[in-house]
Formats: sequence, C-alpha cells, structure tokens
Amino acid sequence: WVEPEELLNDKIKTLKKISKKSEIKLYRLVYSKSKTDIDTKKIGHHFVGDLDDFHEQMIDYLYYNAKKENKKLQKDDLWVIEIKTPTNNIDYYETILTFSLHPNEDEITIIDDKKVKIVNIFKY
Repeated sequence: WVEPEELLNDKIKTLKKISKKSEIKLYRLVYSKSKTDIDTKKIGHHFVGDLDDFHEQMIDYLYYNAKKENKKLQKDDLWVIEIKTPTNNIDYYETILTFSLHPNEDEITIIDDKKVKIVNIFKY
C-alpha cells in the first residue's frame, strides 16, 4: 500500500523533471479501420509517456467508445500515434487533476493538439 500523498508527490516530481526539458515524446491510442482513416488534424489531448502505460481496462474503455462511433471496428483495429510536443504545451494542472482522480492511468494532458508533431503511426 502506498499513501496517496506519496503517489501525488512522485507524480509532481516527475512532471517537474519533464518541464525542464524542451520537448517530450508521447503516445495515444486510437481505433481506426486503417491508418489513412485517422484524423491527424484532431488527434486529441490525452496521451501517455510510455507504451507500457496502456493497460487492458483503458483499452477496453477506448474500444467501447469507439464501437459506438463505428460498429465495424474490431479489437485489433488499434493504432498508436507517437508525437513530440513542447513541454510548455502540457496542461500540468489538468494532468495532476486527472492523476488524482485516476491514479492507475498515467495520462498527460496537452493544451493544444495543433502544437504537436506526429512522429509515427503504427499498429498496437
């Protein structure tokens, strides 16, 4: 068992370390029938810093919501969008708030998805 205060302090330490860098590489999962169907102009605001941060519960949640939009989607229609963004494009307040509500999701929220550079898009 880890005390909530200790968890939060570790998260704040990590974010302070990130803020000292000029840019960061982040990842987002999206469901799509093909790579070309992914809307790269609107890729969203919620990312993770490591591919290992994606867990089954998160993937199931994304699949459930994506299936509402497109009934033809299958579980394996899952893509990773790898980006780079300036660290001043991270919404640190929202990231801490999300972490305090969902400590098992190591999510980083960005402010403006127009300030990201897509590095790669590949199958999960």
